[in-house]
Amino acid sequence: MHFLNVKELVSGNVDSAGEKRSPDLFAMIVWLIWNQRDCVRLQQPSWALHLFARASKGRLAEFLVLQSPPKRTQIHHRVHWKPPPLGFVKINFDGSVYSKENKPGVGIVIQNSEGMVLASLSQQLDQAFSPSGIEALAAHRGLQLASELRFGQVMLEGDAQVLIPTIQNEHEVFNSAGLLIEDVRLCSMFFT
Repeated sequence: MHFLNVKELVSGNVDSAGEKRSPDLFAMIVWLIWNQRDCVRLQQPSWALHLFARASKGRLAEFLVLQSPPKRTQIHHRVHWKPPPLGFVKINFDGSVYSKENKPGVGIVIQNSEGMVLASLSQQLDQAFSPSGIEALAAHRGLQLASELRFGQVMLEGDAQVLIPTIQNEHEVFNSAGLLIEDVRLCSMFFT
């Protein structure tokens, strides 16, 4: 296909007129070309031209995954709350996504050994995070709240089956929630 100007090029790729075209992929390719131009201009590493199509498809797929809200599967099972030992408080935390607003949020409840609620918090977050990131933020926010209220001995409890062992493990975590998990570890060091 030949185009006389950029307007024809964009129109030819956006207005499909019965042909199967992807304006999103076109936009990603244009963005990569612009990015490539800047990398060359600034003498930074750049993509080889034959990798543009594959890189554009990969980046578009990643973008589309990040645009869709994290899906939570709800498992309904009866769990009985167990009190912390005498002198401790238990921080129960959870993360979720508010469906109407499509925004993540955290919920925290702090209780003593008799089950009395000492503090609670529900907070909507302004930024999108992975499910494990939301859970890590909830744990971190729970520890912050306990610190602000000057509780000395705490137990942290949440339903994220992978998060608690990951926090207890001292190895670095190389995923999107890694820095958040490190923040939880650092914050937990202020408690006995």
